[in-house]
Amino acid sequence: MAAARPGAVVSLYEGYDAIGVHDVFVDRGWTSRFVALPEPADDLAVLGEGRWAVAHGSSGTVVVIDGNAEPVDVASFDPAPLRLVSGDLDRDGHTDIVVASDGPAPALHLLFGGTNGFGSPRHVPLSPKGRSTPSVLLADLDREGSLDVLAGVWSGREGSPIPDHLRVFRNTTHGKLSDEWTTRVRSPAHLHAADFDEDGLPDVLVTGPNGAWLNRSAGFGWLDTPEKLSGGAFTAGALADVDDDGRVDIVLLRADRDAVEVLPGVGAGRTAPVARYDVGEGPVALALVERDGETLIVTASATDPSFTTVRAARRRSR
Repeated sequence: MAAARPGAVVSLYEGYDAIGVHDVFVDRGWTSRFVALPEPADDLAVLGEGRWAVAHGSSGTVVVIDGNAEPVDVASFDPAPLRLVSGDLDRDGHTDIVVASDGPAPALHLLFGGTNGFGSPRHVPLSPKGRSTPSVLLADLDREGSLDVLAGVWSGREGSPIPDHLRVFRNTTHGKLSDEWTTRVRSPAHLHAADFDEDGLPDVLVTGPNGAWLNRSAGFGWLDTPEKLSGGAFTAGALADVDDDGRVDIVLLRADRDAVEVLPGVGAGRTAPVARYDVGEGPVALALVERDGETLIVTASATDPSFTTVRAARRRSR
């Protein structure tokens, strides 16, 4: 699930093999329309207004859908679970796609967009097989003007021969990646970045089935040792100002408590006591939506085809 435009989210509907585009309101529910898919999808990324990239792991294909037009294949890999993100890696004004593959040889696949569509993928190897599908995030960690790539490589098993870790690829120039360094962190299933401690550099929030961690920026594209925020099972997390006080907050979606937890940022990397909001049973996805001058927290449930929308309590007006 992801924010599509102000006031709306997009989501995958597995039972119907479709993309749902939903206008979300706090007090009067939502309205939806659906775009059919040819097969079940693993993941999606927003490329622009009404334009999405969709990963089909069962066939190993990545397709682009523009509105209600027929899907266009842009890449094909070995059938395997896939995850993807989008952004302008080479700074040419066209949106690119990064695909994380859990195939026989796990890798990142870089699809560079252009005026004539997407070129052949460039492949960046990851760690050996035997892990869960890598997570992936684009963020300018060193603030040099180009998006760097972070891959969360994990098995979810303690004592694994290769420890769970974040792997950082620095974007050196025009989308060329340099394998810079790794840092150990448990089960990095979901990644999100923003400047939480107000040092001018993005920090990285890691959430997964074994807890939530904050990796603060250390300068020059490096991250400090992960700081454990909480134990438990988390299915998503985000760093954003959701209480409208001008400070970045930590938003955690807890699968073990069916709740959204907000740790309000109060400046200098500190937080106020947690605020908890109940959501539907079995929450599996989270998106932040801007509507009418405020940020709404939208969650999706695995057991109920509906959304829960939360308006975080405001600490003060700007």
